[in-house]
Amino acid sequence: LLANSNSAADQKIKLQVRDLLLDAIAESAGAGQDKASLCSCIASHSSEWESLAESYMASCGVSYGARIEIAKDVFPSKAYGNLVFPAGTYDTVRVTLGEGRGRNWWCLIYPRLCFVDATHTVVPESSLRELEELVGEDDCEELKDSRTEIRFFLLDLLLGKP
Repeated sequence: LLANSNSAADQKIKLQVRDLLLDAIAESAGAGQDKASLCSCIASHSSEWESLAESYMASCGVSYGARIEIAKDVFPSKAYGNLVFPAGTYDTVRVTLGEGRGRNWWCLIYPRLCFVDATHTVVPESSLRELEELVGEDDCEELKDSRTEIRFFLLDLLLGKP
């Protein structure tokens, strides 16, 4: 989801529209769909959901539009709870609000790995099972074992770390 801009107001609207659209997608798509069925559902409802988002934003005093499209996007490595997804090109449902020049927010719709708040630190077990069915047990374990260590050269030098 790309916000119109990085202003606090646009970022707040982005998160509200995110919640609105996640609920709409879950209601329309239901549970247990495969990726192809989910993409088909999203494509067939995108105009409806764009209008839903625009109506909501208008009720908040925002006059820019919303665009929903299925695309391929490049993402950096992403820690998501206790999983780390490698950098790469992923199939996406891209939602652009207004000019789409603000910071983005992303989650996986298939399998659904979306956190609604920042308090979650572990991927829900149901989503983990769905991910394992999709990519296989070995690849899922590799996602869980991927750890990125962030180190600072000067701090390491001061602390005498190699």
